[in-house]
Amino acid sequence: MNILFTKRKIFICIIIFLIFSSFASASPFNNMKMTPSEKFYILGNQPPETPDISGPTIGKPDVELDYKICSTDPEGNDIIYCFEWGDGSGQVCIGPYTSGEEITISHTWIENGTYTITVKASDILGEESGLATLKVKISTIRAHSKVTCLDLIHILRKMNFRSFKLLSFIFNIQ
Repeated sequence: MNILFTKRKIFICIIIFLIFSSFASASPFNNMKMTPSEKFYILGNQPPETPDISGPTIGKPDVELDYKICSTDPEGNDIIYCFEWGDGSGQVCIGPYTSGEEITISHTWIENGTYTITVKASDILGEESGLATLKVKISTIRAHSKVTCLDLIHILRKMNFRSFKLLSFIFNIQ
């Protein structure tokens, strides 16, 4: 009976070892020098939350704009943020920062256009969040311009409308 019990324990240990080995070999960290318990901890790691991004959605070329970013990691691991600004300038990664710490990053667009900022958070163990996005319109044209009555008269006068010559005379516009 003792021999059967010992064989059963050895068989169960081999099965557990094989299952753990298959998980550990699938890990992207299998080339790192870690104890089996450290590898198991990494397998249980959760990704950070999708970052919150806030900042201006309109701007002008060659004017620096500031954006605030924040994400938290369920295990409290430090976070690295990777940005793409949508203008072909490539990906920029910064950090690590403490989980939950709000950071500010700045960018300057050179040309008019509508750009999409994308940002993701990765914890220091490699788990990545979903992508956060924010559209930004860069333009030298003002969205709303105020035209006064006198401005309108000047414009129409330059266009040689006869009916506005009387208004020009009344408002004494030269």
